Amino acid sequence: ESITPAIAGPANGLEGGGVEKRQMFVAGNWKMNPGTVTEAESLASLVGAAAIALQRDRPDLPSIRIGVTPPSPFLPVVASILKGTGVKVGAQDLHWEGRCGAHTGGVAASMLKSAGASFVLCGHSERRSIFKETDEEINLKVKAALTQDLDVVLCIGETFEEFQADLVESVCTTQLAKGLAGVSTREVVQHLTIAYEPVWAIGTGLTATPEIAQAVHKVIRTWLENQYGKEAASYISIQYGGSVTPETSSELLQMPDIDGALVGGASLSADKFNNIVSSAALEAGVKQGVSPALTKSVLPIGANEVWDAVEEVKKLTVASEEVTQKLEKAKDTLKKIAEEKSGATYLKAEELVPCRNDLGESPVWSARENKLYWVDIQGKKLWYWDPSTAPREARSVSMPSMVGCVALREGGGVLVGLQDGFYRLLPSSSSAAASSASNSPSSSSSSSSSS
Repeated sequence: ESITPAIAGPANGLEGGGVEKRQMFVAGNWKMNPGTVTEAESLASLVGAAAIALQRDRPDLPSIRIGVTPPSPFLPVVASILKGTGVKVGAQDLHWEGRCGAHTGGVAASMLKSAGASFVLCGHSERRSIFKETDEEINLKVKAALTQDLDVVLCIGETFEEFQADLVESVCTTQLAKGLAGVSTREVVQHLTIAYEPVWAIGTGLTATPEIAQAVHKVIRTWLENQYGKEAASYISIQYGGSVTPETSSELLQMPDIDGALVGGASLSADKFNNIVSSAALEAGVKQGVSPALTKSVLPIGANEVWDAVEEVKKLTVASEEVTQKLEKAKDTLKKIAEEKSGATYLKAEELVPCRNDLGESPVWSARENKLYWVDIQGKKLWYWDPSTAPREARSVSMPSMVGCVALREGGGVLVGLQDGFYRLLPSSSSAAASSASNSPSSSSSSSSSS
């Protein structure tokens, strides 16, 4: 089908009519997590708050698409919490039968839409491997979602054996052809996202290098161009999924054909997920030329060749530890030069302090006590770190319920906001603080003193 004039123009919902060229799209797949609706509410609230803050604090960056896919029982409450934040809510799966009926355990597209979902995953590798879903079944699900105007994230990818056998292109294009059989150009332009997830990198901690991922994304883009036309393919976002973390996301998202990420385990930590979202927004800005990139493009003339040499030598697996250290030092020097020219700031951590909690939020520094405080919401703990103590590690105080935030008190100590009220902790030993917190709740409306 031709984009022009068949589906282009305001009347058809494309450019000038509501459909933009492809955007960065970061989606968090919660899978069968978290364990309770209360935890889902907490996680959704943190993701939504961060999305609002990003829009408020960085209006210079281009808008990106953000989404989460909670388990189906949590869809309505998560959709309610995220309403107005710009974060879309999706479903992890659906039944291909469009009409309600005798399909025990099935969930229809119409049900998902009425519960607040605006998109749905189809063909995730775990559905393919664990539940033995075929390409033909996945195609039926894609079509069922489209009948309800739900956006579709079609997941494709090869196993480790297929990767080793150099079958990546064959596997991915076959999954595309079968999964999108009978789907029109109009539908893919308006509703489709592709997620490339190498099965061998999901939940394993392994990540395809940016170069490997880009090569596969280019194959996918080329297939879409051949099938639907170059213009139509330019509207379709292609995500990378496979153990995406804040540490790996930036380099992946710099690749020209990687338009976002389908995030698994890291999406269960609001801090990690929000870092990935921020990276996506920054890289989108770089790609659109609205924010400086800390790359060789901002180096003075004469330094580009050094940068390229560093990158090439680093690829050599035989490099000794001494050589590697020298290369990293050279790279740091070049980054400092880039900072001076671009105005960007390159930060390097001076110390790593193990804290052993998964969801750290609300950090505040007390100059009076020389301590850093933060909270672990789901772990129900107040954490603190005193750099003057030995060993230099973080410590925690258990709380009687989920912790929302911590703030410093002018007279010393901290005020901790819990699910069941506010608690005032005086600067004392952790055991004494825990005891007082467990026995003495206070509320904002109470006139009695507690500590």
